[in-house]
Amino acid sequence: MSWHEVPRRLQIRYLHAAAITAAQLARLVGELEQDSGDRSALKLMLRRFQGLAAWAGLHGLSAISVAAQLGEHDCATLAGGGVVPQPAHIEQIRTLIHVLRQQIYRQRTTGGISEEILWARPAPQEPATAAPATPRPPYRALAVGLGEVDWQQLERLLLEQGFALQAVETCREAGRAFAGGLPEAVIAAADLPDGSGPLLTHYLRSLDRGDDPVVVIVGGGAAASPAGAPPPAEPGTGCDADARFSAPLDWAAVARSLAALRQRRQDAPGILYMASDDDEAAGLGALLRGAGYRVRRCRDPHRFAREVLTCEPELVLIDLPPAAASGELVRWLRGDPRCAGLPVILLTAEEDGEVPAAAGIGSGLAERAAKPVEPRSLLAQVAARIEHHRALGRLFADAGRRSPKVAMAAPAASA
Repeated sequence: MSWHEVPRRLQIRYLHAAAITAAQLARLVGELEQDSGDRSALKLMLRRFQGLAAWAGLHGLSAISVAAQLGEHDCATLAGGGVVPQPAHIEQIRTLIHVLRQQIYRQRTTGGISEEILWARPAPQEPATAAPATPRPPYRALAVGLGEVDWQQLERLLLEQGFALQAVETCREAGRAFAGGLPEAVIAAADLPDGSGPLLTHYLRSLDRGDDPVVVIVGGGAAASPAGAPPPAEPGTGCDADARFSAPLDWAAVARSLAALRQRRQDAPGILYMASDDDEAAGLGALLRGAGYRVRRCRDPHRFAREVLTCEPELVLIDLPPAAASGELVRWLRGDPRCAGLPVILLTAEEDGEVPAAAGIGSGLAERAAKPVEPRSLLAQVAARIEHHRALGRLFADAGRRSPKVAMAAPAASA
């Protein structure tokens, strides 16, 4: 390696680390949006912006440095003045992060030689109502081990469906990308240098909020199929993925499938699944997702309250020994007016005779589903409880419209 190649290689290494940092910033701004008083998230964002600005300047990446400096200034102003971030502040920081990710992605895809585009920031005195609406940043799609494909075509097809493309080659590299923030979608080759698409999917589903991304497995790194009817997506993948495409591949169909699956995931009824056993949770989570539900897995009972309030489920499913622990969660749900009406199903074995008394089964607080789980029976029970909950909501909403003087409260779950 000649001496003049060293700066370029260092720049490429910086851009890889910067992409991870930008993903962390996107996650932190989401946490700040959920809890505007989270000073630790704000201070961590400040440090991340400072690091990006300093190193981008050293590597001659002025657009990245300027955007990071603006983010650093905004976070320092909020943190130093003790100001509680307002929605306008958070949206401004989110826009900065979006610009950062665009610039980092542009430089990475061109090997660090792309001409930078410095963007003009709106004047601070401009009224918020007069500012043009900021387009929603694209979702992030992580491609793993696709091999020799037409990357320009794939990037264009994904952007048309609202996804920005990031590419890695191995399971190990994908794991590092996940550590920087989970993408909204994953396209994984069936065969990877250090594993497989199903294995990577299983690992992703084991992570915190790992049930959220849409995962599509493709039959290796084959190129797009020629003109003609491509094979349809196969929903029964035999693993935790959402769909699978066999060769020959039509990348336009893959991109459309990602967008449709993502939209379906957003529109699907949400289930919060509290479970401590990873093996059982993986199987049941796949069953529920296959039936069209959006599943959020929670492992730690101490995070249960936060997960309920942030993911807004339509049903809570608990598989958590001992019985006293399950009963405590149920009692908390019924005592909080924000989620008192949520239907709750407890998964219990026949020998757990103390569960009904401890968790309130039979008194209207929760229902019981027997283990081992019979899939059709459980899916029927889940569907019935969600539909019953929705019907109660419509009934109370209709009653409120007819009689606005009546104070409405969350309907309690019925047995």
